[in-house]
Amino acid sequence: MMQDKAGIVTGGASGMGEAVVERLLREGASVVAMDRDGAGLAALSARIGCDRLVTVEGDVSSEALGDTLIEKCAASFGNVRYLVNCAGITSPFTAFGDVTLKDFDVVNSVNLRGTFLTMRAAINHMRDHGGGSIVNISSTAGIRPMLQVIPYTASKWGVVGITLAAALENASAGIRVNVVCPGIVDTPMYRRVAMEYGAGVIDLTPMKRIGTSAEIANAVSWLVSDEASFVTGLVMPVDGGLALT
Repeated sequence: MMQDKAGIVTGGASGMGEAVVERLLREGASVVAMDRDGAGLAALSARIGCDRLVTVEGDVSSEALGDTLIEKCAASFGNVRYLVNCAGITSPFTAFGDVTLKDFDVVNSVNLRGTFLTMRAAINHMRDHGGGSIVNISSTAGIRPMLQVIPYTASKWGVVGITLAAALENASAGIRVNVVCPGIVDTPMYRRVAMEYGAGVIDLTPMKRIGTSAEIANAVSWLVSDEASFVTGLVMPVDGGLALT
């Protein structure tokens, strides 16, 4: 589905981002995988061993990174047809009144600011080069309330909001912008949360299981591809029914 298309995946060294990188490569795409985990990127490159993959170590909250990623992708592969924003962190379980400004700012600097910055760079490029597809990763916490993770919830609602605004503003330029909202998915982040929240977290999902990163990558791959060519502004839960509760 993605033959001859190149683009960027943030948070590509592990979890959902890694699964998205692998899926897009299987579909024939070229990928610039970005992450702050340089060792993880090196391991990814060594394991995959593909000339359609290049990596960039960086911090998505840095204003300069978006342009750097666009330049790297265009120089390496000749085009930038898609962006997938997977980079994200969570916040500690804390009652609203006890949330610190530091925790709020740190989480939002990655999840919301980082998503905005890479989107801005990609949109500016895509408007001048025939359009493209952007897929952001939010969370079920971005479409329904989630207890005691206020910074995370705020950031993920923000991701949904800027996705919809960008989709409306850029549709006439041939730029599609959609957002996937995972529920409870087996990633390194989930494993840390599960230790704090307890095994009962699985029971929150109507399907009574957690998802896999590959299941998220399946949805992302479709939205990025031309098979979703008439789809923009979609808020897609991939969550085993969690958003229904």
